Amino acid sequence: MEPLLGLLFGGAGDGAGFFSEFEADTGISLRSLEFVEMYMDFGEVFELAMTGAEDLEPKLPDLGIALRGDDIDQDGFVSMLEKANEGDPGVDYEATGYRGYQIHADTNERPGGFAFSFADQDTLLLGTQDGIKAMLDVAAGAAPQISGEAVRALDSLGDRDFGMILLTLEGLPDASTESGDASGNPLAAFGLGALSPQLTVTALRFEDRVMRVQTLEFYENESAAATAKEYNEDTMAMMGSMFGSPGIQALIADTDIRQDGNSLSYTSSVDQSGMAAIMDFLSLFTELGSAQPQS
Repeated sequence: MEPLLGLLFGGAGDGAGFFSEFEADTGISLRSLEFVEMYMDFGEVFELAMTGAEDLEPKLPDLGIALRGDDIDQDGFVSMLEKANEGDPGVDYEATGYRGYQIHADTNERPGGFAFSFADQDTLLLGTQDGIKAMLDVAAGAAPQISGEAVRALDSLGDRDFGMILLTLEGLPDASTESGDASGNPLAAFGLGALSPQLTVTALRFEDRVMRVQTLEFYENESAAATAKEYNEDTMAMMGSMFGSPGIQALIADTDIRQDGNSLSYTSSVDQSGMAAIMDFLSLFTELGSAQPQS
């Protein structure tokens, strides 16, 4: 975890940044964690991006993050979190039962607000209420775990500090069809729904101050993978030139894309300057996605 802290927030021990704040407020050392798992409903994210809809009451997408480590002190976590929020009368956590577990949620927040729970003595869940419920459904055996095939695909990438599995998103608008409307919609302009892999797995490894990124995409057949490779290479080149960012252009140039049958592999390395370029790019991309066409 320490290289990640340095990569994202400068010096790992300089007392600055979100992680240091989190450790001070909760008593949990992120450097001591065995692993982190994340659940997110990306369908909601892409739906908003593709439609460009304005939400008068923004709601976080369903999100759950599992932190596992031997040093998690449940009572200490709750006590320190309450102490950290003593000066904020607008924060009031209340525990409610769910499938034999306790979900602690801020009573003053919408259902999409921040909440936390403990799946067992060594596992802390953080996120939205709905996201945590989805994770507890799996823990309680009320919902199936992700398929063994997906886990094997992720494991094939080797050791990792962070892993992510994405299954096919159904119902994404396709900008290549007559029904797709790309006006004022950068994601639709890239034809995001046109060449969706059936399964995507990504592994991150942190070495010194460099993040190694490996991604595998699996398509229906070899022809679809070949088409996706050509399309993605063209799209990456277009994005690099469109935004004129030397950092993004360097990352794209250093990304190795290869096809093996019905799968594509992507390999790249990101240093601190590359991470800054990515954050700048995402910020600009978000602004473009939220812009509404003028009538």
